Amino acid sequence: MTPAGSSSMSAEPLVIIFDFDGTLYEAEEHFNTYADLLARSLDPGARQRMLEAWRRVRSGPHPLRVGRAYDPGRDWILDVSPADDRVLGVVTFDGTPVPEPRWCRAYDARDGAPGGGLPPGVIPVGDLWPLAVCLFLRFGGHPEAVDAAFRATRRYMLDGAFDPRPVPGIRQRLDDLRRQGHTLIMATNTPEPEAAPLLRRLGLDGAFDQVVYGARKPDGLRRLLLHLLEERGLPPQRIICVGDNYRNDVRPGWELACRTVFIDRYRQEAAPATVRVSGSQEALAWLAGAAAAPHRGRSSGGNSAGPV
Repeated sequence: MTPAGSSSMSAEPLVIIFDFDGTLYEAEEHFNTYADLLARSLDPGARQRMLEAWRRVRSGPHPLRVGRAYDPGRDWILDVSPADDRVLGVVTFDGTPVPEPRWCRAYDARDGAPGGGLPPGVIPVGDLWPLAVCLFLRFGGHPEAVDAAFRATRRYMLDGAFDPRPVPGIRQRLDDLRRQGHTLIMATNTPEPEAAPLLRRLGLDGAFDQVVYGARKPDGLRRLLLHLLEERGLPPQRIICVGDNYRNDVRPGWELACRTVFIDRYRQEAAPATVRVSGSQEALAWLAGAAAAPHRGRSSGGNSAGPV
């Protein structure tokens, strides 16, 4: 576990906001199913090329990876700053560098790098879901097929043959946090019909004070945090954001001075967070310590962290 940034912790009631996929369970096998379902709508030649590319991207170093972004219109891969989405460099799909003046012109940039968000049409690769979509689009897939493949993958994940690899002891950890008076929220971009059955299968139904389905992160998480900070009056040190998709789950909290736990499975060393861990169990262990530690940060102002 590698601390980065503020390490102040509080024994006062916290609000802890958890991601779902990749945070409350650790399976990744379903991504292969998702890629296969996407590929089925391609013609046979394109299907084979897409799945071969998927295996290459998953198995070893490749320019297209989690933490980068993809421009399907130009077939370019963008190296972006995790802190603010500034474009730092661009390569083609095979890794050939695109000259900086060329990509600056393409993205109407000034002073060598565009700022203020990703260029229009560019897909951020925050985890393996969009990675599969990027390859699907590259090999001629139609965007309309993405939602159907996603829903079919979610149905597969409810099948008894699928092992979601629940985090050992997670229900006990969550129950302990709630018994200590902390408020637990789960926020997922997945709609309720697809996410709720898996939450029940994991044995986590009722483990949270609030569940936000279809959260539309990162913007939806930012709105939730602003509600807690501005309308509820909670100090940022008493809010902790936990997740494995940096852009969606962690950065909104970091930008608003909340504490953050980044489950960094893909070695995104440049992504700033309060603490960086390699897996969900390590994240839960850190949270247990943070929840019990004496306050060492700014005054909490005496605000209660009750249900939101």
